[in-house]
Amino acid sequence: MNNPYFLDWEITSKCNFNCKFCYINKEKDLSDEECSIIAKQLAKSDFFEIKIGGGEPLLRKHLVFKIGKLLSRTKNTVLVTNGYLIKEEDIDKIKSSFKKVQLSFHSAEDALFTSLNQVKSSFKKVLGNINLLIQNNVPVVINFVLTSLNFEALDAVYKFAQRKNLKIRVIRYRGNKFIPKGDIERLYKKFKNYKNISFDDGFNFWKKKKCGAIKNTLAISSSGDVYPCTWLRNKKFKLGNITCTPLNEIINSTKAKSILNKINKAISTHEEGCPIFIENFK
Repeated sequence: MNNPYFLDWEITSKCNFNCKFCYINKEKDLSDEECSIIAKQLAKSDFFEIKIGGGEPLLRKHLVFKIGKLLSRTKNTVLVTNGYLIKEEDIDKIKSSFKKVQLSFHSAEDALFTSLNQVKSSFKKVLGNINLLIQNNVPVVINFVLTSLNFEALDAVYKFAQRKNLKIRVIRYRGNKFIPKGDIERLYKKFKNYKNISFDDGFNFWKKKKCGAIKNTLAISSSGDVYPCTWLRNKKFKLGNITCTPLNEIINSTKAKSILNKINKAISTHEEGCPIFIENFK
């Protein structure tokens, strides 16, 4: 198989938020030196876009900016952050290291926002940093993870994004706050023709009957484990570890092909969403 187009790299599993719907497993992070070695490998790869996230990647600012700057020479680099730790002195480094910032913003209302991430006074701080990025001409995309906890909040977040002239990316959560197909279809029908809003594959999964895992996407955890995508983080879907085996060998391994066949087989009959995720993360 050829290298996928998109890579999500979790630079740390640590986070300053405690979101109720977080799916990240706490792992031992790789050292700065190990991450730098991986970055050099990725810089020579065929990935088009590499997202640096976590956890919260800005807990390792020096490393994140160093890696981002290296990868940005040949890749479309994206910083995925909750926005809380951004400071004015970080702006130039963000601009020189990343093509854009994807910033998590799951409610435009203070009480719900704080309830979701369980950090007091976080709403005002994140809102201020969104404005800071905009004022400094940093391209920002709002990431909105849609769950049963904030289903009704999408309309307000969309209006907020429109006022700020920002794009919004809506992600259908696959975990225990999963939203049924019927509700998703009604919401998707309402917003699908709106401008500056996009939906991930979870919104029309049952119609497309295909998945980009391994073929189009890949994910690396903070410990270096490689998975088909950010959602399939169960150990049974571990393809290998990039600190032990070159990524190209992992992608083209017998194990990767076996897991891909399993995913495709499950997709052919499922009607709700990612069947592998639902089966293994109930």
